[in-house]
Amino acid sequence: MATSRRHPRWCATLLVLTLALGNTASAPAQERRPELRRAFESYPLPADHWAVRAAERAEALGLAPEYLHAHRTVPFRIVGLALRGAVGRAEADHPELADLARGWYERFTREFPSFERQLNGGEAPVSLTRAEGRVGIEASAGQVNAGTGLAPGQTGATDRSGPEGALASLRLAAQVGGVAALYAAPVLRIGDGGGGDGGQGAGDGLWSGEWSASVGGGPLSVRLGRGRLLYGFGEGGVVFGGNESIDKLELESRAPIRIPGLRFLGPLAFHTSLSRLDEPRHSGRPWLLATSGILRPHARVDLELNRGFFFGGDDVEITAGRLARMLVGQQGGGAKNATFANQVAAFAGRWRLPSEALIPTTAYVEWGMDDGSGAWSQVPGVVIGAFVPALPGFPDVALGVEHASFTSPCCGHPVWYRHGAFRGGWVLDDLPAGHELGGDGAEGSVYTRAHLLGSRLFIDGRLFLRSRGPENLFAPGREGDSGGYRLRASFLARRRLELGVEAFQDSGDDWTERSILATVSHYF
Repeated sequence: MATSRRHPRWCATLLVLTLALGNTASAPAQERRPELRRAFESYPLPADHWAVRAAERAEALGLAPEYLHAHRTVPFRIVGLALRGAVGRAEADHPELADLARGWYERFTREFPSFERQLNGGEAPVSLTRAEGRVGIEASAGQVNAGTGLAPGQTGATDRSGPEGALASLRLAAQVGGVAALYAAPVLRIGDGGGGDGGQGAGDGLWSGEWSASVGGGPLSVRLGRGRLLYGFGEGGVVFGGNESIDKLELESRAPIRIPGLRFLGPLAFHTSLSRLDEPRHSGRPWLLATSGILRPHARVDLELNRGFFFGGDDVEITAGRLARMLVGQQGGGAKNATFANQVAAFAGRWRLPSEALIPTTAYVEWGMDDGSGAWSQVPGVVIGAFVPALPGFPDVALGVEHASFTSPCCGHPVWYRHGAFRGGWVLDDLPAGHELGGDGAEGSVYTRAHLLGSRLFIDGRLFLRSRGPENLFAPGREGDSGGYRLRASFLARRRLELGVEAFQDSGDDWTERSILATVSHYF
């Protein structure tokens, strides 16, 4: 029987919360807004959940103007409020989208029957808000770990045994009034469970899976749990791409905030998390700090700043001065300070074009750098794309195109996602913490999100072509060209019975990585 890894110790919790809460304490007026009174604390839904994808489409269609979240993992009640509001706006202003919006909300209330009861004040002070049983079969081949180190002595991809066999999981969520929420999703795997943590690549046995415990009030929420980090507007983020789950302490806005005296800047949303990495590839158990802030100065424009920091460790002294220099992007002050932190940062922007009369379109870009002054312009990492949230004549289907590129090192700048002092690289549990591509190289993709048959059938698919350079995290084993797909689909066969499938393949000249997972879920 396998056992899950021990959870990290939080010796800097008080400092982080004090600073963060101090920066947001000026916004209590937001608590008077009706949507905040309805925004009960709730557990987070992953970014690839069908309802989160629906809320993103609703926002891009102008049906959910209040939907603004810095982290792509979103509390389910915030998602529900967005879908509920989309129905009324579609029926009033966009009748061609009304059936789509109603389908979203009808499926949501089937999966989360407690949502409307709590909005109407009919839920008990302590209640079970979600109970789901799931069984499945999974198989995979060709999985690899990301490389470590920096030349000389750096490694490329190494074999990673993937999960194969059967699994069973139970998802439970409880509500304590409107201020606290608990969530647990233990997973039992039978067969060759493979490597990794208690998430996708977990070994054979019983694992904790993803979990969370959170409290919230007004626009703020504090959460301790296990989950993924995903920032940015694209399918994959430059700083955090949502490839693996980690234990983390989070502080975030669960509803947009307006800063007194600066209300002309528009609503603001933010997310920050702190983790202690206790895994073999990161010696010394360094800390991981993730931050994202998103501002909406115009109803059609979002601006975002994303940052991540690996810093400190068992044998590295953490001082206020080093933290301050890290946060402002300075690495100077001696050799010890130069090896104190490894950071990646990116600016992102999104523009909902005024093109609804012809074809609704959202353009987005994320432009990042890896740990070097001047790297913004000379060796950037860029994700750029366009998203059509509803095709003309086929509103159930959304379509997007995206291109990601990471420049090869030059001009004295470091290699993307690798680091001399933090030799584990920009990696979590042996998978890229940033973009799935792994740095040095380029990727072009076409993706779709379709909510069909009254949203009972959800399809989230992507086709991609990749070219990895010699400094990629997976080179030399996977250097060169490859192509593949990723597919997630779910079908609500009966009122509370859901069938699901997830499949992935990426193939190069002499290698292929593939995986498939088929599941049956029942909501109690």
